[in-house]
Amino acid sequence: MKNDSGSVIKNHAVVSHEEWLAARTAFLAKEKEFTRLQDQLNQERRELPWEAVRKEYIFEGRNGKQTLAQLFDGKRFLKGVTGNKRWRSFLTARAS
Repeated sequence: MKNDSGSVIKNHAVVSHEEWLAARTAFLAKEKEFTRLQDQLNQERRELPWEAVRKEYIFEGRNGKQTLAQLFDGKRFLKGVTGNKRWRSFLTARAS
């Protein structure tokens, strides 16, 4: 058997519609359970406790040296960009 690109597909089962439907139904049940477990894990991650920041970190940026509290400047969330221009990651922290 060949696929659309002309490559030969070896040892791949070809079955009747009924067998395919049974296999597909079993797969969908597994997929649904996986999604449920992933949702549960995500919820548990959101419920993890936060760690209080006791150390006074000093950051240097456009506005000179600032503490973490000064970076928040009364805001509940802090969003910044780190990394080089090609690869950017975003940091979101929450004030206590």
